[in-house]
Amino acid sequence: MKDQKSAEELAKLMIDMGKSMNRDVRAEITSMDTPLGRAIGNKNEVLEAVKFLSGEFVSKDLEEVIYSSAKTILVQSKVFSNEEEALVAVKNSINSGKALSKFKE
Repeated sequence: MKDQKSAEELAKLMIDMGKSMNRDVRAEITSMDTPLGRAIGNKNEVLEAVKFLSGEFVSKDLEEVIYSSAKTILVQSKVFSNEEEALVAVKNSINSGKALSKFKE
């Protein structure tokens, strides 16, 4: 998107379209000016995601997007009733190795 306002307008349009079809749609607006993390390229980005799921710090921006998206999805799917509980569960899943095991399935 060219600017923040355009991104917000598109997000609202997508959410409204979902609502018109009785769907719970969420939108996250993130910067696409630079890559998340430190890797570029599909294989490298997957390897970086595996590092993150292994509990290794990759980068703050990647961490923020992962945690934000994960907690949103868990609340949206009604696994948790609030984002705070969902975030604790996401962090526990990563720290315990459960997230990486699930990824490898």
